Amino acid sequence: LSKSGDNAALTSWFLGVIASIQGDKALSGKYIAEAIDRGFRVPSSKDTLEFVLQNLEENNDYRHIVSVLRSVVTLDDQNRSLVTGVNYLRLAYALGNIARYDDARAAASRAVELDPTLETPVSAFLSQLELARQGKNPN
Repeated sequence: LSKSGDNAALTSWFLGVIASIQGDKALSGKYIAEAIDRGFRVPSSKDTLEFVLQNLEENNDYRHIVSVLRSVVTLDDQNRSLVTGVNYLRLAYALGNIARYDDARAAASRAVELDPTLETPVSAFLSQLELARQGKNPN
């Protein structure tokens, strides 16, 4: 990033944090997505990741959720605590919502590998995913 790109990304990030504090999840999600697009790298702490994901999920911003979670689950050993079955399941859900079904299935499988207790929710997700793939409304 250029210096001006860094400043623009940080500005968007802080505007997102402020909007969230003020209770405006839609605006917060918009600014956080903008920060990510401008090259902001989400700090790798559990609390910050949860904050970002909640704001993006509130806005059904699956493209940015995928971007954030892809960066988290491919981290090196310094942040292994964030590479969890739950985060892979969140990734699978986001991928499914942007019609990347094969990638969603792979992420869901990885979720169960990391956390076998997720087998039931992953099975339900995979059933819904198959309906979506077939063009049927899973609800």
